Amino acid sequence: MREKVLNLISITMGPFDPAVEHSVETIKNAFLMEFGEKLPKDNEFFSLIYKEAMSRKNDLLERVAAIYEERFNESEIDEQISFFKTDAAKKREELGLLVTDAIAQWEQKILVAINEEACKMFGAPEEVAPQQSAI
Repeated sequence: MREKVLNLISITMGPFDPAVEHSVETIKNAFLMEFGEKLPKDNEFFSLIYKEAMSRKNDLLERVAAIYEERFNESEIDEQISFFKTDAAKKREELGLLVTDAIAQWEQKILVAINEEACKMFGAPEEVAPQQSAI
């Protein structure tokens, strides 16, 4: 069953590298918030985070596979594999990207709308506050 689960993960998530890279950014931001100015200005430290995360990528993949196996039986895995190969599933994936883009645009509008007030409240100069993007 593990092979089928890994196939399903591949179909639904694609390569695991983007998930790992997203996690690296999350970890990097946590270090920046915690240590800020104390961190070296070069990328050597952040390269260490990336290398460590990539070396543990298979650990994450195995954990995700175990989660699938805990929640789905083999027949349900087969059903999902069949579904995700259909045109309807491909359209659903495209829709997900459009929804994600719409959410990002909505977030940007909120940032721009509260920018001036946030600068007044926190004393940040407006030129460093979030600006309207080309989205």
